[in-house]
Amino acid sequence: MSFFEELKRRNVVRTATLYIVAAWVVLQAMDILFEAFELPNSASRIVILALVVGFPITLIVSWLFELTPSGLKRESDIDRAAAESGQRGKKTNALIAGLLVVAIVMLAANLFVQREPAPDGADDGISIAVLPFANRSANADDVYFVDGVHDDILTQLVRIGSLTVTSRTSVERFRNTTLSIPEIAEQLGVRHILEGGIQRAGDRVRINLQLINANNDDFVWAESYERELTAANIFEVQADIARAVTSALQVTLQTDEQVALQARPTDSIEAYDLYLLGRYHWDQRTPESIELSQDYFQRATQIDPEYVLALSGLADSYTLLIDYGNLGGEQGFPLAQAAIDKAMSLDDAVSEVWASLGLLRLQQGELVEAEEALERALELDDKNFWAWTWYGSSLQGQRRLPEALQALEAAYALEPMAIPVNTNLAARYEYQGDFARARHHYERLAEISPDIEQASRTDVAETFFLEGRLATAIERYRQLLSLDAANARAIIGLSYSYLLLGDRQEADVWNSRLSELSSLNANRTRLFEVERDYDGAVVYLEDFLVRFGDREVPQVFAALFRASYLGGRIDAAAAYHKERLSILNADIAVSPMVAQQYDPLLVADFLIRHGADYDLDPARGEMLVDEVYSALSALQEQGVTPPDLFNGLAIIEAMRGSPQTAVVFIGEAVDRGFRDMDFMSTFPPLAEVANLPAFGELQGRVQAALDEESASLSRLVLAPSATLEREPIELPLSELKSFEGYFTDGNVILRAQILDDDGLVFSIGQRGPQIDVLPFGEDRFFAPQFRGGSMEYGRDAEGQITHVEMRMAGDVQRYKRASPPPPGVSLPRTMLESYEGTYAWQRPGTSGDASADFWIGTVSVDADGTIWLDFDNQPRIEIVPFAEAKFFAPGFIQRFEFVFEDGSRTPSTMMFEADGRFLEFQRR
Repeated sequence: MSFFEELKRRNVVRTATLYIVAAWVVLQAMDILFEAFELPNSASRIVILALVVGFPITLIVSWLFELTPSGLKRESDIDRAAAESGQRGKKTNALIAGLLVVAIVMLAANLFVQREPAPDGADDGISIAVLPFANRSANADDVYFVDGVHDDILTQLVRIGSLTVTSRTSVERFRNTTLSIPEIAEQLGVRHILEGGIQRAGDRVRINLQLINANNDDFVWAESYERELTAANIFEVQADIARAVTSALQVTLQTDEQVALQARPTDSIEAYDLYLLGRYHWDQRTPESIELSQDYFQRATQIDPEYVLALSGLADSYTLLIDYGNLGGEQGFPLAQAAIDKAMSLDDAVSEVWASLGLLRLQQGELVEAEEALERALELDDKNFWAWTWYGSSLQGQRRLPEALQALEAAYALEPMAIPVNTNLAARYEYQGDFARARHHYERLAEISPDIEQASRTDVAETFFLEGRLATAIERYRQLLSLDAANARAIIGLSYSYLLLGDRQEADVWNSRLSELSSLNANRTRLFEVERDYDGAVVYLEDFLVRFGDREVPQVFAALFRASYLGGRIDAAAAYHKERLSILNADIAVSPMVAQQYDPLLVADFLIRHGADYDLDPARGEMLVDEVYSALSALQEQGVTPPDLFNGLAIIEAMRGSPQTAVVFIGEAVDRGFRDMDFMSTFPPLAEVANLPAFGELQGRVQAALDEESASLSRLVLAPSATLEREPIELPLSELKSFEGYFTDGNVILRAQILDDDGLVFSIGQRGPQIDVLPFGEDRFFAPQFRGGSMEYGRDAEGQITHVEMRMAGDVQRYKRASPPPPGVSLPRTMLESYEGTYAWQRPGTSGDASADFWIGTVSVDADGTIWLDFDNQPRIEIVPFAEAKFFAPGFIQRFEFVFEDGSRTPSTMMFEADGRFLEFQRR
């Protein structure tokens, strides 16, 4: 008998087969169970070693012994003539077959059953987060270098298609964290963590890194790199790290990815160091930090004139400095363009450079050109976060809202903790009526930035209000007021919420609080209207105009018209409407991007019913209805569906004689959270609709919802409101004078000045009234008329005033110190009259004939020689000549220049310049 036959006779072959199949099943089960219980890799290695060692032992035992019904016996003591031996072989075969079935089922499960992915897109075990590196240098200021190297390594990994890499902004919150690696990984939804530190000392750099399997907190790879600090070495180390990480994760690099890792942006370590400083400060996104970044980028390009990324950063800095009002466009735009042109001449296939061009064109208002440049940037690198963000802005400017939203969501997928994209998405979703998604992004903003936390949480409360969840809105508003008693937006929200719930006494309490913060309480007029005291609303508004000292406030006249018309005082409504038109020096225009259109529809109803009696054109009313309908329908097609839009459509249907359809639209608004049925029932065009049974059913539904909110509110414990502690202090006049000056946000001029040696006053814009302000702290002022806000001065390291911040309910508007406007000159009246006429500008990339695509301005000269410029639906602007054919608007940054053709006595074009952006208005 051969040796193999003897192995078969002794069941050694069957035993070996059984052992191998059983071991394979054990290994597969171990893979599942060890991952589920997060056991360390060392445990799996012990099991594998035991199986390997056990195999020869099992074969030896099988050769020497055999398991029988009577127990384990030596092979030599067994009677082979007995039938039980064959029976034992059959049982072994059956056991092998059963295990094979189990093995096949497990194999099929691994091959064909899709495992549930880990959170945030982690997939297949190749998801990774690169935590901020620790700065282990003696110099704490080296953090910019550490962060820059971290960002470069992260960028290298992001561009490897087989990896899912968590964004830089998402990992930033785990800087100096006390959480464990598994806890961090669970929050980020990844399976691997790369962490480490960088030490820079003299001309040496040391980088220590370790790659960790977050499921078991075990090291996958670790390495230390110590090199002389040169550009070649630092880029080589970054590439080596990317290769090592991908190798450890068993990821195969594609050819183009291998080529990308070999890129060397610059050969100068000094230029690279300055570039990292520039990028570090650019990411801070304040006017001061952008100025610093511009300086560092510029110095980097001086050392290495062919450093393409530094040229791109320089262009971005110039463009943003224009946006922030630090730099005039007439200076900044050419400088940005020159940097981009130089970069393009060196390499026209760099995504960052095309993104810089897109940003520049976006700031210049050339939306189509911006879109084209940004599309090219994304073709070169679809992981370019800023390209996606600016691409969304370019599409939004062209009113391609769904496409813009897709672009913003793509940016969000890359950097879900970035402030700009969360800001844009929050506003976009609220605008569309998707309040839950808007709330998500507002909450994230509150978590990201302490500077805007209060404003973002106020936005969150307002989304609950708009959604009809009034009890939750009130709870959130009270939490905000427990921290800041001057949060006017929260007070308005509280007042209106209580008003809708029918608690007018509590609503009046908060309205009184609001009146302490501002001399104009627009919410007060709503209380008058609810009480049907329309005359009281008119008296209140007129009194405000007297106290404010200026009747050139078109918004107040819109409210006066509304109160008069709702109260049936048609003569007064006509007078207020005409006075409003005289302030605008134009007719009421419809904004195509606004979903709330109650004002133009109320004007339209008035004109249609009563216009002919007051020398006003009823046909203009019909045109307003058509314009509003066109705007709302276009927005609805673009996915904009907040409650106000459906109420607008309902009013239009009622005015067109379709009350049943109007009720359907109001029902849509109610479904989306609208709760002010009292407002709808008093709106004149809806008088017939309010008498329909279906409208009564809607009122019942709304009242039931309000009753449920009242019940929920009664179960809440509301936070107590803080007290307003803002008492004025005395400052000598000599010190107050140091606060005088001109400031600008890039559009409006803010002026602070001492009048008659009697304290400081602020004025905003051209016709804004002078507002007394009082100091209440170091460099801090408030206006008694608007106690809810404050004006806070900023200073540089030398103590010189650099800017003023206007603060209100967590919102901040920065005005940078500016030069005084140029002195005006006198021009002959005949020359002034030559500029008179109508001038029109068409937005680039639009269809051409829609009225909404035009911005129309009319120049006229008064009898006293004052020259005015009127834009549609805007207060008229006085413009002052400072040279022949050149004008400025006092209180604004804008400049105007008239261009004459050769030999012509009338201008063919008006050039409108604001921050260096020139718009060409053609004479009609």
